[in-house]
Amino acid sequence: MKSLTAALAITSTLLVSPGWADETLFLLERKIPLGEVRGRIDHLAVDLGRNRLFVAELENDTVAVIDLDANKVMQVISGLNKPQGLGYHAATDTLYVANGGDGTAAIFRGDDYREIARIPLGADADNVRVDAVGNRVYVAYGHGALAVIDPTNRNKVADIELKAHPESFQLDRRANRIFVNDPANQAIVVIDRAAGKAMANWPAGNGTNFPMALNDRAGHVVVAFRNPAKLGAFSMQDGAPVANVDLCADADDMFMAARATPSEPAAIWVFRPNYMNEEPFP
Repeated sequence: MKSLTAALAITSTLLVSPGWADETLFLLERKIPLGEVRGRIDHLAVDLGRNRLFVAELENDTVAVIDLDANKVMQVISGLNKPQGLGYHAATDTLYVANGGDGTAAIFRGDDYREIARIPLGADADNVRVDAVGNRVYVAYGHGALAVIDPTNRNKVADIELKAHPESFQLDRRANRIFVNDPANQAIVVIDRAAGKAMANWPAGNGTNFPMALNDRAGHVVVAFRNPAKLGAFSMQDGAPVANVDLCADADDMFMAARATPSEPAAIWVFRPNYMNEEPFP
């Protein structure tokens, strides 16, 4: 057992409309100790109403619930099986946990984190995305599928088939599309949500495209590559490359934080599993 620390870092290499900033600046905002955790951690989710952060402790078979006001772990959810993806659905006040070990999506109450349902999906259940407007939860799993879950009835209502296991994916709510990283085929897959199938495949450059975020204001799909470690941006319209800059190694997830005014760049938060005494960026 090793003492593990979660660290959030902000980079402002960010997509200013119409271009990128000229310099890369890394700022470590805070570190939150997770305590005695075996192995590495995986994805994150947040309950903004309660100001709580959820951390998938993959090899510990647990999810940490962090009080962001107190900067400490307030509860640990156990009884999981290699938890990977997380998603909080505010309308039903539920936390979704994708278990890579047994291929299920476990659902917990948002107030006391009591398990209320578990949906069988398939091998390697991974990333989770919540569509609050469309009232759907999407879970990547298996050798190539996105499960579509109705959070009101807590059951799977459809599958969207893919050619290989999907890594990070993002929901484009304006055009009713889903962008999916497909590292096995070195591609970004564009899915038509209404039709429930792929409508395009864009070359991604190499097969290490894992994290993804959307910069809606600039109209960019932002992808982190692991080898070589790069941050790339592609046009949402046709997948044309827009920019490519150096990044930290082994990026695992990232988030886009919009700024208040058009003159301010959007901030990209890049996250990677952070081991004992290890800084988030080299």
